[in-house]
This record gives sequence, structure tokens and C-alpha cells, in this order.
Amino acid sequence: MLTVILILIFLGILITVHEFGHFFACRSLKIGVEEFSIGFGPRLLSFKDKYGTRYSVSLIPFGGYVKIQGEEKKDVLNSGDFWPQPFYKKMLVVISGPIFNLILAIVVFVVGYSIIGYETIPLYRVYQVQDTLTEFQRGDSIISIDGKSVKTIEDLYYYFSKRELHHVSVLRANEVVDITLRGRKFDSLNVVFYIPPVVNRVEKGSPAFKAGIKRGDRILSFNNTEIQTWSDLVDSIRQSAGKEVRLNVLRDSDTLQFTLKVSEEVSMENVKIGRIGITAPSIRKRLNILDAIAVSVTRSAEVTWIFIVYLLRLFRGKVPISNLGGPIMIGKVIYSATSYGLFQLFYLLGLISINLFIVNLLPIPALDGWHFWVYLLEGIFRREFSPEAKRIIQLIGFTILIILMILIAIFDILRLIR
Repeated sequence: MLTVILILIFLGILITVHEFGHFFACRSLKIGVEEFSIGFGPRLLSFKDKYGTRYSVSLIPFGGYVKIQGEEKKDVLNSGDFWPQPFYKKMLVVISGPIFNLILAIVVFVVGYSIIGYETIPLYRVYQVQDTLTEFQRGDSIISIDGKSVKTIEDLYYYFSKRELHHVSVLRANEVVDITLRGRKFDSLNVVFYIPPVVNRVEKGSPAFKAGIKRGDRILSFNNTEIQTWSDLVDSIRQSAGKEVRLNVLRDSDTLQFTLKVSEEVSMENVKIGRIGITAPSIRKRLNILDAIAVSVTRSAEVTWIFIVYLLRLFRGKVPISNLGGPIMIGKVIYSATSYGLFQLFYLLGLISINLFIVNLLPIPALDGWHFWVYLLEGIFRREFSPEAKRIIQLIGFTILIILMILIAIFDILRLIR
């Protein structure tokens, strides 16, 4: 039930923000709006403002729309009609919906990083020294780098990338020792930090969840092979996709054994990897507002580029279409995300919003991107294309989208059955 409520909340936020983008552009450009509706079908709530715009909440929540005044060409013109507007104004109206989805993603990321806080891996002691020339020693605990206190691996990576020469204070055998390091890349530290193989969170519905593994469990062995660090555990799981495995676990003072089947996932590089749905030990961290904004903008750009690359690989046949997910898969992901707390839900909302931003920019008939490119070409050629031709193409595009949605739903169902 919680998952259904969250899906409706997600859809409501995403649709409202997207349609508000179109609405905002119309109001800014003095183009009339007849109705702003959240949902389709019979109206449940409705009222009009002083501009004559009707605001509605309708029965069917899976959608929404902005009905713009005078979209179709007609003999009698009214002030604020859409179709006689210059092409650049039309482009701004249709592009504003996707842009507001991108803005929404940045906003929820900022809230997540600054107010809610996110989980990150603490900085443990040095477990292994990979280069005899480094000044680190096994067992060292880093206190600060260049005068900045470090508590997480993320902190160390951030400050280490800032400059070439570093002054580092470490705790070694109960004494504080100062060492000097060079480099900007994290790998140049030439050390492995110890992360204990202790379960922090268990994802709902995952193989670990079904087997009965709980937060705080310490993994002792994997298929009778001793596990000493979290990296050992991750490597073993990733290499066991689709296989049945045995885990020995220490819970309080009891040693328990679990048998489970490692789930199989396909990476962005189209490589099969194993996963059981557990996370490493972590602490909660919050950023100040300026850092949160900077991180959120950067993360949004990174995610956007990852989605674009994925789509290009999809169109080139490098990624099977069966990897695509629809509402059922989104519901499953939301269900899993509830295991990881509020930040993960906000982060997921941001990811979906960026996804909508990109998809809506595609030149597919019936999507915003199609209208954007049509208006751009009309502006370049200085003439309106045939309304009848545009309607036919849109109908074909809409039909293709419906077929694609049905296929994606089938893929979602097959994934659930498996």
C-alpha cells in the first residue's frame, strides 16, 4: 500500500511540475491557458482564476495536461491565442515542461544533500599498502589532510583532488604523525582502506531480505571462503550472478548460515553482475547549502549524460530493449528505495525527473521534443507545415508509443515472474 501511495505522490509531483512549466511559460509570454489539470477524466475539484484559467484535479491520476488557448488554426483570432505566436515563443512553451523537470531534479537533490543528509562510508584505517614507496603504514588512521578534518572516504577524495602537494596527519600507534603526499588522483594514495563486512541496510524484496539477513550481520564467509573486508564480499557477489551461494553470518554471538540465489543485473557496459541487496557500513552527512547546490548541479549533469549515452546505446542496438522499465518497474524500485531511507526516495525522484527531461526532448511525435523541432523548422523555413500532415504523424507516433508502453509492461511483468 505504501508503494502505491508513493507512486501516486511521485507521479503527482512530476506531472504537476512538468505541466506547471508549460503554464509558467504561457503566462510569462502572455499566452492564454484555458485549463491546468492534474489527472484525466471527470473533474473532482475545479475553480477558475481572474484570467479565466480553470484549475482541475481529475479522477485518473496517471497524467495531466495544460490546455493552451487557440492551439488550432482558426479564422477568428483572440488575444493570447497560441498558434499565431512567433516560432520561438512556441518553442519556449513546449520546452519549459522538460526544463522544469530538470529544475525539479536539482531542487530535490539540494534538499536531499543539505537537509535530509545522505549516507557515506566512514574513513577506516589503512588495511593494505600497495606501494612500498608510500609513507602510509598498515593500521594508519587519517585525521586531516591540508588542515581539513576528514571523516569519510568521500572527504579524503575531495580534498586530495584539490591540489598536488598534501600535508596529512595520521594516528599511528597512538601517536600523531605528519606525512607528505603528492598527487590528485585517489588511486595514487596506493592504499586500501579497511571496510568491515558488516551489513548496514537490507533492500526490501532482495535475495538477502528473503533469506533473512539483517542489519548488523557480519559476513564471515562466502561459499566457505573467509571474508575479511567489504571489498572481498562485493567481489564475490559480483562474480556469482545467478548462482546459489552460502553465507556464514555472525549475529550478536550466534553464527548463522544462509543460502540464497544471487540476482543477476546488467551494467551500463552490458555486463552481467551479481547483487544481493545489502549496503556497507555508513554514516549520515549533510552539506551546507552552497556545496549542496554545487553537488546537485554536477550530479544532474552527470546523470543526464549517463541517460543520453544509454539511449544512444539503445538506439544502436548495444543495449536490448528488454532492459527498459515502465510503471511496474518504477514501483518495484520505489519499494526497494524505502529500505534505504528518505534521501534515497528523494534521489530516485530526481533520477526519474531527469529521465522525463531527456525523454521529452526526443523528436518523437506526441512528445514535447517533437513539437519543439517542428516549431524550430517552421521558423527556419518561415512557413507552417500542413496541420493535417502533423496530425497524421502525431497519430502514428502516439500509436508507436502505446505499443512501446505495452512491450515495456510485458518486460516488467516477465522480470517480476522471474
